[in-house]
Amino acid sequence: AACAGLWIFFKDTARDSTLRFDWFGFGALSVGLGALQLVLDRGTTKDWFSSGEIVIETIVAGIALYLFLVHMFTAEKPFIPRAVFKDRNFNGGMVLMFVMGVVLLASSALLSPYLQNLSGRTVTQTGFLMVPRGLGVMAAMIFAGRLTMKVDPRLIMTVGAALMIWSLLRMTAWTPAISASTIFWVTFFQGVGMGAVFVPMNLVAFATLPAHLRTDGAGLTNLMRNIGSAIGVSLTTTILANSVQTIHAHLAAYASPFNRALGVNGASMMMNPQIPFGLANLNSLIEYRAQVQAYANDFLFMFVVSLPVFAVIWL
Repeated sequence: AACAGLWIFFKDTARDSTLRFDWFGFGALSVGLGALQLVLDRGTTKDWFSSGEIVIETIVAGIALYLFLVHMFTAEKPFIPRAVFKDRNFNGGMVLMFVMGVVLLASSALLSPYLQNLSGRTVTQTGFLMVPRGLGVMAAMIFAGRLTMKVDPRLIMTVGAALMIWSLLRMTAWTPAISASTIFWVTFFQGVGMGAVFVPMNLVAFATLPAHLRTDGAGLTNLMRNIGSAIGVSLTTTILANSVQTIHAHLAAYASPFNRALGVNGASMMMNPQIPFGLANLNSLIEYRAQVQAYANDFLFMFVVSLPVFAVIWL
């Protein structure tokens, strides 16, 4: 349907035969981002810079991105026009898009395993509990577009950012026993916040950008969102893994044979670290608690990352 609509309603413009594609800039950016994506995606499983593969990919990414930047600032017609960065509104929009990319995908990537692995919900239940955020985004986009024409878009974005940040703060206090109604409303308002930021952000970012730069600007904002998503998922995954290990070690310090609470009543059999069966039970309980606190740390990280959004909006 989308292709048919484009074919019927959009007319092609006259071609400019003087334009040339910047293959060097495109190639350097592609190699740099490809290598960076590999570093971010495989770093957690490869123990980051302890792996020769990650070191090589980091060097390739650094060199390619360096060449791209030098080329962009020195070439006559680079792949990304330098003029696009002279617009303050557009620069602010890119920063906002980056943060939205971090929060949007990372929160989804965390919420699904949290609800399934820790909360014990089925895949179907988890799927339905992920729906409210999408509904919130959809509802906010419908109303935000109309309100933007009548109200200062910065106010709408501020309200949206406040809702998004409030939801992340609420999620730091979640436990696996969290009720479905609480999940529904918190994620719904998180979606409303995201939708309320997205629509005015696109309007403001392109409002003062010259028409001939808008195509490049659109591609650049999508690129920033994708980079933010990649970095967000990698960072939250790394923080989660490191937090689980650290918290597990702290809690395990209390699980010694000298802890008398583990040697009396039912705990003397079920949780006694001197018995293999009890040791396995105790370790699984500690691991469970460590994961609950580690997820809370991740939600807190996203809360802190989102705070500078308020300053960016009013720039």
